[in-house]
Amino acid sequence: MAPQQHLAWFTENVEWFRALPEDQLETPVPNCPGWAVVDVLNHLASGLGLAYPVAMATAPGTPTELVFSAVAWPTTAASGRAAIEQFSANLDGCIRAFEVADPNASCWTYAGSGVAAFWFRRAAIETALHRIDVEEALATTTSMSAERTRDAIVETLEFALPFAITSTAAPSGSLRVESDELDLRFDLEVGPASPEANISGPGDVLLRALWGRQPADSDRAGFVIEGDAAVADEWLTLIERAFAGR
Repeated sequence: MAPQQHLAWFTENVEWFRALPEDQLETPVPNCPGWAVVDVLNHLASGLGLAYPVAMATAPGTPTELVFSAVAWPTTAASGRAAIEQFSANLDGCIRAFEVADPNASCWTYAGSGVAAFWFRRAAIETALHRIDVEEALATTTSMSAERTRDAIVETLEFALPFAITSTAAPSGSLRVESDELDLRFDLEVGPASPEANISGPGDVLLRALWGRQPADSDRAGFVIEGDAAVADEWLTLIERAFAGR
């Protein structure tokens, strides 16, 4: 997907969150243990709304510990109407930063030196995942297109999982993730070149599984595990530890 498509997707998600009724903000969000809807809003308002424009404007090679050092993080958690207003202000600022940015401009990213388009995509997918969380909490579900679902899965496999491995022990074998409906075959190679485990299923199920939103049980989660079940379990455990609730 092109950066402008990611920006449109991100903007749609922001508008969805902005329209949440105030009386639903204290609803617990099971996919984010310990959080209510208001906590998701506050998380996105700061961790994305304040942080992403700063990261996009930061030169490649800047030490990670310095990137967000000047950000004025909130010292208290907003609630009620104030949380919605803070979310709106911060995310509108993020949208404006994307609108004037050159997607090909070099900048700092979580994965190292990259370009601003990384943040366009990350913003779209981060808000899409938390929108799924809140939709499920409120028992209101909207479908995501196959193109967006595939892009979110590929971003997870290209960036998020390899990034997570840098801070923990890598699984002992390789993993193939595939979905016939999305025409997707993606190998995460660790050690041997050939995948030792295979996870397959519908796109929406795989996306949730790859972000720890499904139990690591193939019968209950709706995806199929083939090959070395122990290797698959290592990957699912890594996913659960890295991403569940984020």
